[in-house]
Amino acid sequence: MAYAANTDRMSGTTGIFGWATAMFRRDEATRTKMKLYRQTRRELGNLTDRELADLGMHRSNIEGISREAAGL
Repeated sequence: MAYAANTDRMSGTTGIFGWATAMFRRDEATRTKMKLYRQTRRELGNLTDRELADLGMHRSNIEGISREAAGL
């Protein structure tokens, strides 16, 4: 009796190619999240304290809000 084991849960393929595919997908997802994080942080950082207060935010919350928005 023969059977095949799939050990790569990310891409559905086995071996080095499956591992490399999964790694590149993870890296791409991380780059996308970091881009959104930086953009959100930059845009919120450009607001005045008054504008942030109008949104119910404080300048010290910018990093946390940016991380949450990017899913980090």
